[in-house]
Amino acid sequence: MQKRSHRRNSAGGYVAQHLAMTQPGRVKSLALFAAGTGLRHTQATGWLEKVEKEGLRPFLARTIADHFPPGTNPKLVGWFLDEAAKNNTLYIARFIGLMTTLEWSDSLNLIRCPTLVVCGGGDDRISE
Repeated sequence: MQKRSHRRNSAGGYVAQHLAMTQPGRVKSLALFAAGTGLRHTQATGWLEKVEKEGLRPFLARTIADHFPPGTNPKLVGWFLDEAAKNNTLYIARFIGLMTTLEWSDSLNLIRCPTLVVCGGGDDRISE
């Protein structure tokens, strides 16, 4: 199988990191945006209950500051909310449930390909 470059955001970045660590022969390079090293020990553990109670779109709308900086074009925010709401909530719940059990900071040395990581200034998992 041919190696491919992967450009991924958020949850897609978690998947791409895992692929690079477990199947390095398939990953040429990584560009990761707003993707940490798992969701264990994060506020994500409480998301499932809130999404179940509020619904996915309302939950995301209420927590939009976690996804976009102040002053972001409202049309972009609306597009994000509309697109996110199209996701299968049961799948999202399974994925988040799994990701809240994972954290692979200690395994990042297994990623051998060139990697670009872009994160916001408020990400306390990144040291300067």
